[in-house]
Amino acid sequence: MLDHSQSLRKVKIKLMAKDPFLATLALDLPTRFTDEVPTAATDGLELLVNPSFWANLSDAHKIGVFAHEVLHVAYMHSFRRKTRDPMLWNVAGDYVINLVLKDENYQLPDGCLYDSQYRGMSTEEVYEQLIKNNPLMGGNGNDDPLGSDVLESPTDKNTQQQVASKISNAKLATASSGKGIGPKGNEISRAVDTILRPQLPWYSILLQYCTDLKNQEYT
Repeated sequence: MLDHSQSLRKVKIKLMAKDPFLATLALDLPTRFTDEVPTAATDGLELLVNPSFWANLSDAHKIGVFAHEVLHVAYMHSFRRKTRDPMLWNVAGDYVINLVLKDENYQLPDGCLYDSQYRGMSTEEVYEQLIKNNPLMGGNGNDDPLGSDVLESPTDKNTQQQVASKISNAKLATASSGKGIGPKGNEISRAVDTILRPQLPWYSILLQYCTDLKNQEYT
């Protein structure tokens, strides 16, 4: 019987040499082999991998698939989906991720989504483009082996902040080693800032300002 854990360790070692940021974040994420998913997936807290799917991947594809799932976590796709259509959001996220992976010479299984027209766009921007092109929604990634890999995540703020902190720590660890994270940086910053530094509505800011001003009048 193939030792999937040993195979996963080899992937993590190779990933450390190729992409220290993703490897550092992966070390902080539980990975579970299970038949609960057909291929691979994540809920933003752990990585789930189907053992049969994993066993049939080449070594290069194992690295690509693993990096793909870790990037879903790094981009906090499970948390950022909110009320959007799940399938279409998954497709948008895959386009964003796979552009980065292809540019960094990762190899992905046949059928994985790729379209250069979305280069430089955020997941939200790609999602809006997909809605315009597909008003009935429901996605267009039926042949994508990783097309349903963004699972529902817990909605409590504490959990989201814990994941965002893990991502920030991985960025800091990578930076302290003198390594950069390349084109992934903008989308990661956008995801983390959404959770750690949410923007207050203008009326909340105005109310706080008026309250502070009134308090100063009485001091």
